[in-house]
Amino acid sequence: MNIKEKAGDFILDIAKLIFGGVILASIVSEDIDKTWLYTSGAVVFTLCFCVSFMLYKISRKEDD
Repeated sequence: MNIKEKAGDFILDIAKLIFGGVILASIVSEDIDKTWLYTSGAVVFTLCFCVSFMLYKISRKEDD
């Protein structure tokens, strides 16, 4: 496993934590603007998710 694949794993874990944090924050807190919370959470989650899979793809090309 090379460094790019490990970085992809790490960023994917961050994306999962962001997703869970957004869900928990919406359940627990009543003072947060839910539109802003869901929008920013979805954008950051999608960005992390895409970056992690791009790193996986790059690491697989280098292995071939």
